[in-house]
Amino acid sequence: MCTFFYFLSKFTTSKSDDLLTLRIAEITTTFSKEIASLRQEISFLRFDPRRDKSCSRRTPHRSHSRGRSQSRSSDTCWYHWSFGPSAKKCEQPCKFNQGNDTGTH
Repeated sequence: MCTFFYFLSKFTTSKSDDLLTLRIAEITTTFSKEIASLRQEISFLRFDPRRDKSCSRRTPHRSHSRGRSQSRSSDTCWYHWSFGPSAKKCEQPCKFNQGNDTGTH
C-alpha cells in the first residue's frame, strides 16, 4: 500500500510541476507580447514628427511680449513703453504722460 501512495504522490507532484511550468510559459509569453507592444509604442512616439521637439527649434520662436532691446522712444521708460498706463514701475528719466499727469512718477 505504501508503494501505491508513493507512486501517487510522485504522479501528483509531477502533474503539479507540469501545470506550474505551463503557467509560467503562458505568463512569459504574455509578458513578451506586452513588452513588444510597448517597444512599438515607444518607437512610434520617438519618431512621430508631431511630437518631435527638435522641429520647433528649426523655426524661430517669437516672443509675445516686447523685449528691452527693441527700439523705443528715449523719453519713455521700458515699463511704460511695454505696458502703457498699466505699468506698475517707472524708471527715470521717463516722460510718459498719463492723462493730466505731468509725467513724473
